Amino acid sequence: MNKNEFKSLKVLEPKVKFYNQDALIKISAAWLIENSGLKGFNFIKQESQIDTR
Repeated sequence: MNKNEFKSLKVLEPKVKFYNQDALIKISAAWLIENSGLKGFNFIKQESQIDTR
């Protein structure tokens, strides 16, 4: 992710402040997955491993 992409994400942040923190994290994670080309199921697998501890 380059600096311009990061800045555009920061500009979007105030517009989603009315969401709770968990929703904001999920939105950010989804945006990062979509824009970095990661596969969603790999991220979900890691998230579920964290939750089970």
